[in-house]
Amino acid sequence: MFSVKFHPAGRTVAVAPGTRLSDAASHAGLTIRTDCGASGVCGKCTVILRRADGQTVEQLACRTFVDADLDVTIPDASLAKRDVVVQLGSTMQSPMGTVSGYAAAFDIGTTTLAMELIDRNGVVAVVGRANPQRVFGDDIISRIQKVIEDSAALQTMSEAIRSAADEMLRELATAAGITTAEIDELCVAGNTVMEHLFHGIDPTPLGFVPFTPPVTVFPDRRADELGLAMNPRGTVRTLPILGGFVGGDLTAGIFALNITEENEPVLLIDIGTNGELVLWTGKEILAAATAAGPAFEGARIEHGTLAVPGAIERVVIDDFCNATVRTIGNRPAVGICGSGLIDAVSELLYRQLMKPNGRFDTAIPSQHWTTANGKPAFMLVPSPLGGDSLLVPSPSGGGLGWGANQLTPPPNPLPGGEGNAVYLTQRDVQQVQLASGAIRAGTRLLLEHAGLSFDALNTIYVAGGFGNYIDPKHARRLGLLPPEVPLERIKFCGNTSLAGARRFLLERQTLDCPVRHLELASFPKFTEVFAESMIFPFSKEIVPKLGI
Repeated sequence: MFSVKFHPAGRTVAVAPGTRLSDAASHAGLTIRTDCGASGVCGKCTVILRRADGQTVEQLACRTFVDADLDVTIPDASLAKRDVVVQLGSTMQSPMGTVSGYAAAFDIGTTTLAMELIDRNGVVAVVGRANPQRVFGDDIISRIQKVIEDSAALQTMSEAIRSAADEMLRELATAAGITTAEIDELCVAGNTVMEHLFHGIDPTPLGFVPFTPPVTVFPDRRADELGLAMNPRGTVRTLPILGGFVGGDLTAGIFALNITEENEPVLLIDIGTNGELVLWTGKEILAAATAAGPAFEGARIEHGTLAVPGAIERVVIDDFCNATVRTIGNRPAVGICGSGLIDAVSELLYRQLMKPNGRFDTAIPSQHWTTANGKPAFMLVPSPLGGDSLLVPSPSGGGLGWGANQLTPPPNPLPGGEGNAVYLTQRDVQQVQLASGAIRAGTRLLLEHAGLSFDALNTIYVAGGFGNYIDPKHARRLGLLPPEVPLERIKFCGNTSLAGARRFLLERQTLDCPVRHLELASFPKFTEVFAESMIFPFSKEIVPKLGI
């Protein structure tokens, strides 16, 4: 683990080697601007690094990976205008009195877990890992189905997530140089199924209409009851469920952003396996969930992967239909992650290599067309990588490129020797259609129910760490984010689930406004709107009007 201290906030976090600096800032509760979707071209995330040897240098936070202890100064201009930072007070107030020790916030995602340790001075350390329940299925429906098929799976999955939480608490304590017994409180935030599984509560009622959760408000529990490495008498609190599949992670998002203080309508979108939506109308909260699926986390994609070194994170297709890609850490390609997937499909659409209905148009010439299992596919990276490969350093030095004008091997082969061939299939595109279509349909139905138009939205907040790395231009082309809403009204907020859990620990927030959960699948127009939303809204004719 390396220590990263951020100035002038005075916050220090411990992160694993290879952590992106902008992610480390997010773990410290600081939201750095990523106007270009962390593509490294806007320059808005410039920070000043001071290394242990005293050397000072300006770097882009989205393109810098932690490889040593660092002191980082973030200029005001590089911070997001609407930050989700919680101002940490001198003490933490709880109903039982003043807590002056340590507490932990725990975000249980379907795919990944994140936990941070806080004290009265700020964020002390943060850890993250993959959710061990992934072996039971990539999405929440798969895990519900597993419990339906085998009742013993409930205990197995519950023990897996608690064991992971226990290990993460131990890691945080070690990083902070404290004992686990000094951690007095844990706040848990996750989607509905994840919270039920954490507590060992059978989620199977969520697998059947009307998708009613067995529990919406969880009682506080003692740490020793759950077998967690913290003060045995410590308290484990879980943020309440808004309804259906809209869980405590969205409650946390509401707390983190204080959206109920807005005078005009705002929309909070959590883009993940379980796409959750919260609409603040100015008078009440309307909440809904959509089955977006795990495509943006690399699952069910032929060469999909999480955002690991070597994952393709950026794709550009030029006027001659040649593709250029960039991988995380400039490593040999191992697959394509969510941000790269959105870029690739958007670019195929923009260059008319794919029709708005998602079908490849192989009549448009490109040397990237290939076949996979006898069906058309679009090659992004050939294999092997290096040596006689067509994959070469991009002219900007920012990544890896492959194109028709680069038919000679690079003079200095890229490190790693070999990479993987990475291509997109028609099925991959269909998975993107399902995900973006579900979220677009949910947004449209929620607004129509409230009697509002897209124009009425003052702000769209995009939650989740993944959102920081989406290029909003590409997301709007696909309809994942509404192209009808001007780009300047879309704000990326990072992990609001973790930030909201932290804020709850400090401020004991509650929802003091009407909250209504809507089951979108029961709407008469649902099937029609979902089918329409799977058609990508982009066309050449609307580019000048919507700027996408």
